[in-house]
Amino acid sequence: LSKKYNVELENIVFDWYIEHPLFNNDIYSENQKLNRLKFLIECSAKTGFKRIIFPLLENNNIDSEERKTKFFKIANKIKKLLQKYDIEMHLETSLNPNDERNILKKLDCKWFKICFDMGNSASFGFEPEFELSKIKEFLGTIHIKDRILGGESVPLGKGNVDFKTVFDIIKKSKINVPYSFQVYRNKSSDNLKVLQESVNF
Repeated sequence: LSKKYNVELENIVFDWYIEHPLFNNDIYSENQKLNRLKFLIECSAKTGFKRIIFPLLENNNIDSEERKTKFFKIANKIKKLLQKYDIEMHLETSLNPNDERNILKKLDCKWFKICFDMGNSASFGFEPEFELSKIKEFLGTIHIKDRILGGESVPLGKGNVDFKTVFDIIKKSKINVPYSFQVYRNKSSDNLKVLQESVNF
């Protein structure tokens, strides 16, 4: 389909792990989820995706030492797989910028990077210049999104993201990574209209 319609496959987001957190058993065991992750990495690479966005937030957060320890064990198991298929995994987290930086330094692997979601950052109350200065060297992708401080996603311009400041910092810092729209929509949204309005914004 990507060849037929001339649509490049860039990023794929594994949000399934928000519903079924990697770090505990639900209807799937932790081992089943790890095997699924390995299978999805292989499928994504063979399909042509260049980057996997992996959420470490909401139900799948790593805000405890126990979960961080589990994550590092899992990361070490999939490093060779990412290298084999030449596909990067970009971590989208709810951690503060210092913790994100420390995790990427500890991983010490070019196949892991950070996904900066400007909507999540604003919702968590992080200051963009400080955050981007801390994660710049590990940054892999940027999500364009708007959210309310401490609240949900909203259409661009309706939340707390200071887009001019964020893009000024990105330009000043000479950050050059791919962007993705991850803008608010729901089941009744006209997706083409949402995309057109987002591009215009």
